[in-house]
Amino acid sequence: MNQSNSLSLNLLAQMMSAKIDSLEIEIGKERAFSSQIAVKCQELEEELSRKQQEAELQKIANSNVEPKIKHEDLAVATGKLAECQKTIASLEDIQSLQELVLFVMVNQYIRMGTNHHPPPHLHRLCLRIMAVQRRTDMDLPRF
Repeated sequence: MNQSNSLSLNLLAQMMSAKIDSLEIEIGKERAFSSQIAVKCQELEEELSRKQQEAELQKIANSNVEPKIKHEDLAVATGKLAECQKTIASLEDIQSLQELVLFVMVNQYIRMGTNHHPPPHLHRLCLRIMAVQRRTDMDLPRF
């Protein structure tokens, strides 16, 4: 392999490493936000249920009283939760594609024969990706 290809692979590996760092941070933020939205959604669902029960009791006591339930809040929370889940799935897909590219690069070195090993930066990046996979319990291609 010539030096130009090696430099290109090195630059690509460094860019992918930086992107993985960025994606890890983004996934963490999205998961935290998704958790907050899920809690809010649960609270609103509980409030809605409680208000529906109260309204039913009020209806029995006085047939002219209408319940005041904020369906808009529940709809907004549910929409935000769905958006967060889509974003997390998209980020995981992007990370999987990046790891697949890296996997292909490493396999090219392996196919070159036993005397050729991936440069240390590619090997370290592979180990790092595997650590991220274990931490996030993601079902991604293994190296």
